[in-house]
Amino acid sequence: MNTVAHKRSMKTLLIAGVAIAAVGISAVGYYLLSPNGYLSLDVNPSIEIRTNRLERVTSVAGANEDGKALLEGYRLTDRDLDDVIEDLVDRMVLQGYLKNDTDNDVLVTVDDDTVSPETLERVNRTIETYVSQRELEANVMSQTVDVNDELLAEAAKYHVSAGKMTVIDRLAAGDASLTPGELADTRVSDLIAYASEKNISLDLLEERLDDLEDQYEDDRYLERLEDKLDDAD
Repeated sequence: MNTVAHKRSMKTLLIAGVAIAAVGISAVGYYLLSPNGYLSLDVNPSIEIRTNRLERVTSVAGANEDGKALLEGYRLTDRDLDDVIEDLVDRMVLQGYLKNDTDNDVLVTVDDDTVSPETLERVNRTIETYVSQRELEANVMSQTVDVNDELLAEAAKYHVSAGKMTVIDRLAAGDASLTPGELADTRVSDLIAYASEKNISLDLLEERLDDLEDQYEDDRYLERLEDKLDDAD
């Protein structure tokens, strides 16, 4: 092979190598940056958060009407997960979903296949710290569930997050008189209190249920939920 041909061959190989490397980098970038993780926050607003494999937030959406109202005017400019969580909790405080004269139960749900236990713990800690700084008290509960297509479809049908849908399904399974449609608009605090009153297991929420054992002398939670169900009828 003469010198000119050799140079051309080397140039061709170099271009091909660069092209292959670019494709590889692009594929890796797509893999890392595409939506993968699922988290939800529930008080009564149901908020769903999607993250990528670098734990950067890719989207935030309200699953129910309260969630959509909470996010009105919100723009996702900071994609750091901790900062987004703080922004959402701040909006819950400012819009009166978390306040001193109510039971502030915050349910954090993550997909067990895509969000690590360390991330879940960090989210819990972020919420607890921020609420404490606002001089409020809140019970932050968490659960890991299999967020599959069937659960997401059911949650979308009732306009709630996958996390709240999981709680609703467990309640309905434990009390045949309840239906998902009746429970969809109910605050997380009332759902959990009802489970405690009726001795319905909610698995990972048991610690919170134990805390409620002494609060039922006047059945105030049960009466509140029954009033909501009567209104739904």
